[in-house]
Amino acid sequence: MAGASALQQVLLEHSKAKLKVLAVWEPVLGLAIAPPSSSNLARLSDPRVEQFWDSGQLLSQRLLAIARAHPERLGPNQREQLTKAQTVWDFIALFPSSAHWAGEPPFPEFSGAPVVDVMDEVRSRIRAADTGPKK
Repeated sequence: MAGASALQQVLLEHSKAKLKVLAVWEPVLGLAIAPPSSSNLARLSDPRVEQFWDSGQLLSQRLLAIARAHPERLGPNQREQLTKAQTVWDFIALFPSSAHWAGEPPFPEFSGAPVVDVMDEVRSRIRAADTGPKK
């Protein structure tokens, strides 16, 4: 839950940034067996956020399959984690606005976990994208 609250703070700091956030909640570690409560959903109250409940961890399993199919896209630490991973959770991925989701998700410009630990990098990248060259 700390990751959701930290992301909400970054979104507040960049309230004018043109972005879209998809938050996917899933059951992990036996802690979440039902969809998130209203109070947990409220942690991400920014109108640019859409939240989904993935009870079957379908997105997690798909992301793991893609990562295993393309280990060259991962850093050394990520490759090591991948060997033990059974679920992708408490994870954030940033995609460019031009990204097109087809048969499999595009490779993110940045990804990291746990979410709360990578907020400085997320903040920096949102700032750079928001103040970058305009077309």
